Amino acid sequence: MKLTAEITNLAGTNNAGTCIDNPANFSNKIFDCQGHTIEGNGSGSEYGIYLNGKSGNIIKNCVVTSFFYGIYLNSFSNNNTLINNAANLNSGVGIYLGYASNNTLINNTANSNSLDGIYLNSSSNNNTLTNNTANSNGGVGIYLLYSSNNTLINNTANSSWNGIYLTVSSNNILTDNTANSNSRMGIYLFSSSNNNTLTNNTANSNNYGIYLNSFSNNNTLINNTANSNSWVGIYLTVSSNNILTDNTANSNSWVGIYLLY
Repeated sequence: MKLTAEITNLAGTNNAGTCIDNPANFSNKIFDCQGHTIEGNGSGSEYGIYLNGKSGNIIKNCVVTSFFYGIYLNSFSNNNTLINNAANLNSGVGIYLGYASNNTLINNTANSNSLDGIYLNSSSNNNTLTNNTANSNGGVGIYLLYSSNNTLINNTANSSWNGIYLTVSSNNILTDNTANSNSRMGIYLFSSSNNNTLTNNTANSNNYGIYLNSFSNNNTLINNTANSNSWVGIYLTVSSNNILTDNTANSNSWVGIYLLY
């Protein structure tokens, strides 16, 4: 299944402004936009690509812009692959997964969205994100909320409010990610985000580089770099039984590694 032309200025309200709107029998398909653009009109258009309960699909080479959600996988849309898509300049979220597990995101960009770049919400578990870029978003570059057992490898989340943000999300693996020049935290584990492993990540030139807060316990930080942040390189508060090994926190304006309470 291939897109052979641009779709531009798609207007509508509610789901009337959705371009690919949960097609019937859309499982185990390949949808290739071949680099073509799916564009909303920036006001009232809901989703560029929306799947609900659809599995086993490959969506690739799509440019999705000017919707509220660029690409949205919802409600047991599992075992899908998103590859080489650009979900930029949407008024909400670039790529959103809700109750969607075992999906693979590779080489996607989710930049300059008004809220978040890539958002995994509500038990979106066992997903793998590799080589994605989520820069210059109004909220968070890559956000995991109530989502566990995900793997993030070599993603970039720069120049947003927070770079990579986990809330009530446990047993995730973050390796070789970059979260630089964010307004608040480069990598933020908040509110009982437990048993996560952070290895070889870079969080430089943020307000705080790596921040564990509010009972984020039993996490492991190995060989991460948190330099030149405007407050603290690595900051733990109200968080216990964490292991920090071979991390670097140099040239931060206040403290390199700070354990509070």
